Amino acid sequence: MKKILAIALFFIAASLSADAQKIVYYSTIISNPDKTIDFDFGFYPKTLQYVEPSGQKGYTVVRCAVINQKGAKPFEWKDEKVNIYLKSGKLIRNYTTKAESGDYAVRYTVDPGVTRYQEYCFSHKFGVDEIEKIWLVMGDNQIFELYRNEVDPKPAATANNN
Repeated sequence: MKKILAIALFFIAASLSADAQKIVYYSTIISNPDKTIDFDFGFYPKTLQYVEPSGQKGYTVVRCAVINQKGAKPFEWKDEKVNIYLKSGKLIRNYTTKAESGDYAVRYTVDPGVTRYQEYCFSHKFGVDEIEKIWLVMGDNQIFELYRNEVDPKPAATANNN
């Protein structure tokens, strides 16, 4: 009986650790019929961190990506917003940073076939487990829901696995 219990506990632990190793992200695909606009937007909660600079108000930062497809035209990113609905019922929105270049910049062009990363900043402190829903709000008030996805982490490529 102890052997059966030990085997059952092993399988439960293995399945729990497998679930814990999944990488969670949120994404949406935005395109028009002729594919001149064709990009993916990804929100990566694993990168979420709360920053408390000395003498300043703290903020939560999350890495996002705009992945412009090869056949699309260059895409002008114009301070598009991310809205997050928390399980507590609170709706939060990122704020505009003053950065004009780098990962915190909010206005840039994404060329075809290029991935552009951006750090989105929120004045509210929250954790990954608090997220209920996420939307991308484009400048012209088009709203796109981001869908939750889970993937298994990929092992690092080695020189012998070309």
